[in-house]
Amino acid sequence: PAFRDAIKKKCALPKPWSDLERWLDNPSRAYGMGFHAARFGFSNDIAWFMEVYGMSLQTTPPTDQDSSGTFKQWEFSKGLLMGAAYTGKKELLEWLFREDEGMNMLQTACVPSVNGVRVNYTDMELQQIVLCVAANEGHLHVVQWLTKEGVYHGRALLDAIRG
Repeated sequence: PAFRDAIKKKCALPKPWSDLERWLDNPSRAYGMGFHAARFGFSNDIAWFMEVYGMSLQTTPPTDQDSSGTFKQWEFSKGLLMGAAYTGKKELLEWLFREDEGMNMLQTACVPSVNGVRVNYTDMELQQIVLCVAANEGHLHVVQWLTKEGVYHGRALLDAIRG
C-alpha cells in the first residue's frame, strides 16, 4: 500500500487506475513512472506493478516508435534503471541486469535528464549511464559493484568529482 500511495502521489496518476494505460501512452510519463517506481520500490514492488498494469521490461529500444507500445515500455524500462541508479538501489539494479530476462546493458541509449536535471548522456551503453548517474549521486556501493562487473566510463569519474 505505501508503494502504491507514493506512486499515486508523485506521478499524479489518473483516477480511476483503469485509465493508467491510456495515461502512460505519453513516453515521458512512462519514463517518469518507471523512475519514480524505482525510487519508491524494490524488485518485488516493481514486479507486482508490471504484472498488474501489463508493463514489461523492453530490453532493447524499438525499431519503430509506433510498434505496439514498445516505445512506451522502453521509456518505462529506462526510467526504472535511472531511478534505481539515482537512489543507489543495487538490489533493484541487479534485478534489472539479470541475464535471463533483464535489460541489455550493452545497448546504446540516450538519456537527456535524470530527475529534472539535464545530464545529456548520449550514445552511451545503458550500464555506463547507470554508472555515471550512481557516481554523480555519490552511491559508492553501486559504482564499486559496476566496476567489479567490468563497467567503466571516464565521464563517471568526472561526474563523481564534480558532484
